[in-house]
Amino acid sequence: MTKSRLRANCQINPIVTPICFDGKQMEIRDWLSQFENCRAINLWTDDQCVKILPTFLRAQALQLYNDMTLIEKGDYGSLIKFLIQKFDPIQDPGVYLSQLHSMTQSSFKSLLQLSSAVFRLVCKAYPSIDSDSKQKMSIQYFIDALSDSEVQKQLRRLSPKTLAEAVDLALREESYVTLEKKRPKTQSLSEVEPSDQFSVFSKQLEELRECVAKLSVGKFSADRVEEAAVAPAPIQICSISNPKPHHLYPADVGDFLLGDLEIMSFIKLNILS
Repeated sequence: MTKSRLRANCQINPIVTPICFDGKQMEIRDWLSQFENCRAINLWTDDQCVKILPTFLRAQALQLYNDMTLIEKGDYGSLIKFLIQKFDPIQDPGVYLSQLHSMTQSSFKSLLQLSSAVFRLVCKAYPSIDSDSKQKMSIQYFIDALSDSEVQKQLRRLSPKTLAEAVDLALREESYVTLEKKRPKTQSLSEVEPSDQFSVFSKQLEELRECVAKLSVGKFSADRVEEAAVAPAPIQICSISNPKPHHLYPADVGDFLLGDLEIMSFIKLNILS
């Protein structure tokens, strides 16, 4: 097949096509880059592009195209220039800087979209700085835009070197924070009414017994180490002499069950009486 016949065939049955552009879901320069890639694959000429491009315009973009003059519509270069002027006009860097400061995670569907938007605005707000500085600025604005303050603190502590690393860390930290919020908290005896302390203590003691059942007297086997890793969290028990709660871990359970007379006296005098 000759090149002219191949070009004609691609015009009728294009190999790839760009997504439609409405002026809201995608940056105009990104969309035009996608259109140019499709043009190269399909071997579209400028004359063909002025006819094909409008078929992928929607909503506001299509309305603006309809307002163009016939001369502008007939020249591919003029058409591209018109779309860029309408959807990505050159503005004062302060405008982009203001957008960076007001950017929030809730405005984006994913952290990846947020990071892309941040980097794009940083490039516009600071056009003269080098690429390393753009990365550092983007990381800072990305962290500032995150919704969870705990995730922000963790990312600042970890000091990611690239924006991609910051996104990866943010995803992991968000998952961790979500799991921690869902994890039930262990109740301390000092946090409940005296009349309810015995039932709380009984429940905690039962958890300890279940934990002890998973432990061996001597060395741990591989499977028991794994079981111990998912055992209930340590509980807190107050004593008379020390109002600060005792933290009991599985390794301390044996000593406790042998008899912490001080704690048992506290239970007997203050709960059972």
